[in-house]
Amino acid sequence: MTDFKPRDPYDDLSKAYELMYQHVVSNFHKAQEKTAPLVQQLIEDANQKAREIKEVSEEDRIKLTGWLKRDLDE
Repeated sequence: MTDFKPRDPYDDLSKAYELMYQHVVSNFHKAQEKTAPLVQQLIEDANQKAREIKEVSEEDRIKLTGWLKRDLDE
């Protein structure tokens, strides 16, 4: 008998969100001038990085980008 464990799609989303968040925060801290356009550009860059995670759909990347914007605004 094999130990089949179904894949949890939330694990993939969580992984992608964490990757995107870390990318934005890390690069933001490195920047000399901290502006809203910079944050927007870093979020878009993070979205591009998330495309490398094949388990995350385009629809989910859009959601993750929205959540990231919301969390960074707070």
